[in-house]
Amino acid sequence: MGAFMDASWCATAIATVLLTFHRLVWTAFPFRAKRIISSNISKMLLSILWIFFGVMLAFNLTPYSSLRFRKDWISWYYARDLPYSIICLRLHISCTYASAIVTTLVYIVVFAILFHGKSQIRKSREMRMTLMVFSFCGYQLFCFIIWEFILPALEYDEYLSSLSLIMWVIWSGASAVLYMTFSVSFRRDLKSMIQSTGFCGNDSRMTTMVASHISTHIVTKNRTKTTQ
Repeated sequence: MGAFMDASWCATAIATVLLTFHRLVWTAFPFRAKRIISSNISKMLLSILWIFFGVMLAFNLTPYSSLRFRKDWISWYYARDLPYSIICLRLHISCTYASAIVTTLVYIVVFAILFHGKSQIRKSREMRMTLMVFSFCGYQLFCFIIWEFILPALEYDEYLSSLSLIMWVIWSGASAVLYMTFSVSFRRDLKSMIQSTGFCGNDSRMTTMVASHISTHIVTKNRTKTTQ
C-alpha cells in the first residue's frame, strides 16, 4: 500500500508539471499548440509516466527500499534501515518541490505573455489564468507554511496527521480540477485523446466521465518521511 501511494504521488507531481507546460504552450503558441502537443506526443508522455510509476512501485516492493505504516501518525514512512530508501525519499521530495517551484516559474512566464497582449480575448484569458494561478499557488503556499512551520512546532498526533492528509488529498487534485474548470483547450485535448484511443468510441457521456475521473486525481498521499 505504501509503495503504491508513494509511486502515485510522485507520478502525480510530474503530471502537474506537464499540465503546467501544456498551459504554457497553449498561451505562447495558440496557433501551433496542436502541432507541438500532438496526440502522439501526449500518448508518449502518458506512457512514460506510467512506466515511471511502475518502476518506482516495483522498486519499493523489493528488499532494498520499503515504506512502513505508523499508526499513531496515520501515514507511511521510508524505512531508514534499508539501503536505497533514502534515494526514493529524495526522489519523492524532489518531485514535490519541483511541482511547486516549476509551476510557479512557468506561471510567471504565462502571466508575462498574457499581460503583454491587448486583445479582448487575451483579457478574458488573463482573468481565468489569474483565478487559476492564485487558487493553486495560494493553496501551495498555505500548505507549505502549515507543513514547514506550524506542524513541526506542535505535538504531532492523529488529528494533525488527518488534517495533513486531507490537505494532501486537496493538493493532489487541485491542479487538474482547476485546469478542467478554466482551460477549454485542456478539456478539448483530453477529450480528443481519450476518443482517439477507441476505448470510449463516440459516446461523449463516457468520455466526459472518464475525463472527470482522471482530472480529480484519486491519489491520497501524506507527507513521506523517514522512520525515526
